[in-house]
Amino acid sequence: MWDLQALEGHWLSCMASAAGGGQVLRLAGATVLANPRSGLTMLNCMLFKGVSPDRLDPLLEVGRIALAAHSRPPALFLSPLSGDLPQLEGALVERGWRPALRQAVLVRDLATALPEVPEGAPAAAVTSDLKRWGELLAEAYEVPLALSEDLRTAWTGMGDQARHYLTYLEGQPIGTGLTWQQGAIAGLYAGAVLPGFRRRGAERASLLQRMGDARRNGAQTALLQTEAGSPVEQLCLGQLGFQRAYERSLWLPASPRR
Repeated sequence: MWDLQALEGHWLSCMASAAGGGQVLRLAGATVLANPRSGLTMLNCMLFKGVSPDRLDPLLEVGRIALAAHSRPPALFLSPLSGDLPQLEGALVERGWRPALRQAVLVRDLATALPEVPEGAPAAAVTSDLKRWGELLAEAYEVPLALSEDLRTAWTGMGDQARHYLTYLEGQPIGTGLTWQQGAIAGLYAGAVLPGFRRRGAERASLLQRMGDARRNGAQTALLQTEAGSPVEQLCLGQLGFQRAYERSLWLPASPRR
């Protein structure tokens, strides 16, 4: 059984370190994370812990005010640690909130053997060229220009606990990856491949390289999250020895009518 509190704590610490560091407000039953440098939702959000529906309104209001102080809209992540999820989700729906994303949180024990990378497959390596790394990440994610700077600011400003990777095919960089390690847990983030090079083994090679390096650096567990049901989840569960630990869902309030 995985320690969900340790896994969620690792993810929160990673998000709090992004873009040079965010501000964390800890309340009884909730944490609010706000980042003054990047407007990405995962860096500007509320997280609940052990909340009952009768405490929902005051916590949502405090979170809204704290995020508004940085000109950030309300956003909420729920996990199994949040409380009774069916009750909380029902109460949120009654208040006009809707799920915007469901993430599968995947975990792997690094003590077991890793698969080999086939000969001729793409190869991943650590890079110090964060400018090129950030540009490739934004291109591979296919984000609108308005979000590109926020994305690059977030993932290139992670501090000394981060290692950035480029994945190459025939000498050409085609993908990105990042490892953020804290203690025995290595989080695998920012994996992306240019559209024209997908399904050619780049993501698999990047994940295997990062897991091998993390194990050599003392990590015992690899952690990542991806959209539930995505090709990355299928790859990790089917070929790379990951298990699904739990789901995390992003909730947003209904847009005001004009």
